[in-house]
Amino acid sequence: MISRLLLAACLALPALYAQNPQTDWPSYGHDPGGQRYSPLKQINTSNVSKLAPAWTYSMRKEGQPFRLSQSIPLMVDGILYLGYPYNHVAALVPETGKLLWEFTANTKLRTTLGSMRSLAYWPGDKQLSPQILFGTEDGELYSINAKTGKLNPGFGNEGIVNLKTPEVMNGYMNFQYGITSAPFVIKNLVITGAHVVDETGSKGPAGDIRAWDIHTGKLVWTFHTVPRPGEMGHETWLGDAWKKASGANVWSFFSADAARGILYVPLGSVNNDYYGVDRPGPNLFANSIVALDAETGRMKWYFQAVHHDLWDYDMPIPPMLFDVVRDGKRIPAVGAMTKDRKSTRLNSS
Repeated sequence: MISRLLLAACLALPALYAQNPQTDWPSYGHDPGGQRYSPLKQINTSNVSKLAPAWTYSMRKEGQPFRLSQSIPLMVDGILYLGYPYNHVAALVPETGKLLWEFTANTKLRTTLGSMRSLAYWPGDKQLSPQILFGTEDGELYSINAKTGKLNPGFGNEGIVNLKTPEVMNGYMNFQYGITSAPFVIKNLVITGAHVVDETGSKGPAGDIRAWDIHTGKLVWTFHTVPRPGEMGHETWLGDAWKKASGANVWSFFSADAARGILYVPLGSVNNDYYGVDRPGPNLFANSIVALDAETGRMKWYFQAVHHDLWDYDMPIPPMLFDVVRDGKRIPAVGAMTKDRKSTRLNSS
C-alpha cells in the first residue's frame, strides 16, 4: 500500500550491509546544499532486481482522512525518523522496523495540503540533547527529543512555538497559516517559512522568513519577504499595494552554504498569484532566490526569476549548491528552478 513505508535493502544484501554501515541522511536534501546524493554503492544495477521486502510500517491511522505521505525519512546514528499525516513522527530501527517511539502533535486542521513534508534534525550540544523539529498546518513549531520522542520543555511553551504571531498574521488571525515542509536547521537556529493560501485575495498573513533559537524557541530575526518602507526592494511596490500583502513565502525547502553562513531562500508568488492589477510593479521578493546571512537575516543578494508573476511560476524545489569550473577556476554556484521548467545558475557568494 502507498500508505506504508517499504524498505527492502536489508533482506536483499545482508552481508554487504554488515560490511558497509548505513551513511546518515540527516536532512531532506541529505546535506545543507541540497544535493540529494548518496555515496552508497551497496545497491546497483547488477543487484537491484534481487531486492525483497524486509518489513513494513503502517502510516495510516484509523479515524483520520487518508493522506499520502510526501515525507523523506531521515537516517541519523542508526535510527530512522519519519513524519507523516497528520502530525505524526516515528523513530524506527532501520534493520527491523521496530518502533522506538511515536509522537503525535496537536491536530485541528484537515487540509488537503497537510502532508507534513519531512523533518529537521539538530545534533545537540552540551546543553541540549539531539532534537527532531517539525511544523504543522496549525501554525506550530515542535521540538522533541530525538532519543525519547518527548517534547523539549525549554523550547517555546513546553516544546511548542506558536508561529501565528501578530507580526505575520497582519490582522487576519483566522486565516490559514502553517508549515507544509520541514524547517531548516543551521548551527543553533531553526529557520521557518510558511504556507499561506492563495485564494484569499492579495491581503492576508505575511510570508516572512524567521529564525528561532534552537534552545529556547525565541525569535532571533525576521526577513520581510515583502519589503517595508526604508527596506531594499520596497520601491518595486507601487502605492500601498505592499501593505498586508500575502504570499512571497517559502512553502518548499531551504538550503545553505554552511561554511560561508549563507541561507538560500526560494520564494513563491505573491497573492493573488493569478491576478496582479492590485499590485503593480515587479513585486520583490516574490519568485526570487534570496541569499541571507544565516546568523542575522540580512540580505546578501537576490535574483528575481519572474517579475510581477501572473502564472504561479514560483520556486518549488530547494536551491542546490555545486561548483562550476571555468577556465581552470572553480566558481561556487547555486541552481534554482521555477514551475515554468526554466533553470537558473547563479554565483552563490
